[in-house]
Amino acid sequence: MWKFMFLLAIGCIPFGHICAQENSIELPKGPIYVLDGEEVKRSAIGDMDPNEVAKIVVLKGKSAGIFGGQRGSKKGVVLIVTKQSATTIFHNKLSLFSESYAQRIKENPDYNKILYIVDGEIYDDAPVRFYELNANEIRSIEMLDQNTTYERYGVRKEGGAAVITTQSRFID
Repeated sequence: MWKFMFLLAIGCIPFGHICAQENSIELPKGPIYVLDGEEVKRSAIGDMDPNEVAKIVVLKGKSAGIFGGQRGSKKGVVLIVTKQSATTIFHNKLSLFSESYAQRIKENPDYNKILYIVDGEIYDDAPVRFYELNANEIRSIEMLDQNTTYERYGVRKEGGAAVITTQSRFID
């Protein structure tokens, strides 16, 4: 089994190439399954709790070849991102964009203790919903303490709030 490199800090998933000549080895039947950046056997996917899946992408042809080389383009690739991985990607992106967010997470690493407001809307599932948000799509991140969070939004969160404003809000 060959491994992929999974860069959580920026949410990218660059993949390596297979070094062995494919015509000299027996290829398994069916697509390549990639779970959070690592190739896994199909049986590992069957054991997963479907509620833990954030996203599934099925690639065929040339796009699958980008992720799995010649084998991927022949067999296809199924990319699966779990909610845990999506959450990590989201928090790493915000930490890179905002020093105050990085500090808040360092002080209080339980992400569930922070209220997430994206473009004026409160989201309980922001880390999973917005993990694909690119840093260049973020206009600002304002960190609020728990008292200000309660005053503005009527919600008490020990970690306060992260108020995220995206570029698209200003394009409309």
